Amino acid sequence: MVITDKFVYIHMPKTGGTFVTSVLEHLHGLPDPSPIRSDSVRSFLTSLLRRLQARAMNPASIYGQITNMEPKHGTCHDIPEQHRDKPVLSNMRNPYDWYVSQFEFSWWKRTFMYHPEKYPTPAGFAIEQVLPEFEREHPHFPDISFSEFVNLCYQAANFFNDKHGTDFGLYTHSFVRFNFRVAMEVIARIDRDYIGSGRYSLDMFDVHFIKTCRLNQELYDFLKSMGYRVEDLEFILELGKIFPDGRGRRDDQNWERYYTPSLKEFVREKEWVLFEMFPDFDV
Repeated sequence: MVITDKFVYIHMPKTGGTFVTSVLEHLHGLPDPSPIRSDSVRSFLTSLLRRLQARAMNPASIYGQITNMEPKHGTCHDIPEQHRDKPVLSNMRNPYDWYVSQFEFSWWKRTFMYHPEKYPTPAGFAIEQVLPEFEREHPHFPDISFSEFVNLCYQAANFFNDKHGTDFGLYTHSFVRFNFRVAMEVIARIDRDYIGSGRYSLDMFDVHFIKTCRLNQELYDFLKSMGYRVEDLEFILELGKIFPDGRGRRDDQNWERYYTPSLKEFVREKEWVLFEMFPDFDV
């Protein structure tokens, strides 16, 4: 989570948050180095280099302080009390693309490299619960296909579904836990009328979502509305992708190529809540 003088940024995983965080760090400059989130030497050196570069490009900010707070992927529930009256910004990614991003980033192949998360994300926590059994059932793991990975995610979703009598996808469960005030109550009563009528919005935190597929323009527009100067924001429109740990997809790895018609229909069915809430993703 990133806190500025004007707003709070909530970083849902695999939605373009590294890009947004980097832009904000550039605009604000950086305070004294914050605690490193990873034990790896590579992460430490990468973080240090980014701090030095940001200070060199923007030694004095007119936009006030910026604070990168733990948990990095904190939900709206984790916003400190003294900042809860500020506007909240977050990203939203097309569910089809979200699954591909999780698959290609492949953190689930490298769980042995990490210490247990002090603040696990909903999706990450659920996947780790079912991963041992999934590995036993798939001896070729981690060399699994995308369709097998989607199945892994659905098994992880059932870690939550079984508790609430629901049948939603993993992204829906994660989204609700990030953005709804009483998430556990909401997930159990979601139905077509609750979403279609718009009543769900009464139970959400007041979050302004920018779409990952239009990240440059929509981040520019939001920051402009927050009083940032146009001349300071113009670089955003031309800025290329920024990947966590340098891991990202090539331009030709668009999400459409990963799906068969039946697999796409499966994801559409399990994530129908998100497609109803964000209908422009329903392509």
